[in-house]
Formats: sequence, C-alpha cells, structure tokens
Amino acid sequence: MKPTSTRKDKLIYARVPLVDRNVGLDYEFNGDSLLSVSYYYYTTPAITQADVTAASSELEALLNEKYGRGKVTQVGELRTVNWLTPRTQIRLALGNVDRGWSLELVYLCRVCSGDPNSAVLTKSTWKPYKDIKDL
Repeated sequence: MKPTSTRKDKLIYARVPLVDRNVGLDYEFNGDSLLSVSYYYYTTPAITQADVTAASSELEALLNEKYGRGKVTQVGELRTVNWLTPRTQIRLALGNVDRGWSLELVYLCRVCSGDPNSAVLTKSTWKPYKDIKDL
C-alpha cells in the first residue's frame, strides 16, 4: 500500500485491515530505526461506540492470549491495558476523547526508547504464548 501521508519521521496509512476491520496505521521512526507502530479506530458516522468497544474487547482478548494478562488501568472513561515484552511495550487504550470514542493500539520499541531494563530483558530467551495473526 502507498502511504496516505509521509513526513520525515512518520508514515501514515488509512484503511489497513486489522482483525476484520479497517483501521488507521502510523509508523514512527527515530532516525533509521522504527520507534513505534500505532493502529487507531474511532467513531465516525459509519462506526459506532459499540463497534469501537467491541474491537477493543476482541483485541484485548487476542493480546491476552498472545502475551498473558495485561496490566489494566482505568481513569474515568479511559481504559488502558499494557503488556511488556523484552523489546516492546504494547498499549491498548479505549476512551471517549475529543470527538468521540476511540481505540489505539501502540507497539513501542523499548530498546529504542532508552529503557534501561530492556538490555537485561533481551538476554533471556523469550517467546509469546501463542502466535496470533495480525498481532
């Protein structure tokens, strides 16, 4: 696919398939290294709050299946679930922000972000519990 928008440190794609839905996708770079990948899905005239919350539940179940139970944080209407791997922090956030309900799934490179614990974690052999298509 061709990007919808390109910048020096970011590639943006629209209508990328993820678990039977079309979502937005951003790749963010730190120089020549990939820093993060963000998927986003939000309410529009064609996508309801129920669609967004259903997508969040489905993605959370798949990520729990792959990485184990994530750490859940709830602040008002914002619900965030975090998973850590030796090289990546995965964050699933659902909330009513700005213009309506939205869902964001972010994969952040922990090694690229300068996390001092990441070097220790990458030395061990680590595998996800299960390989999940698209995640």
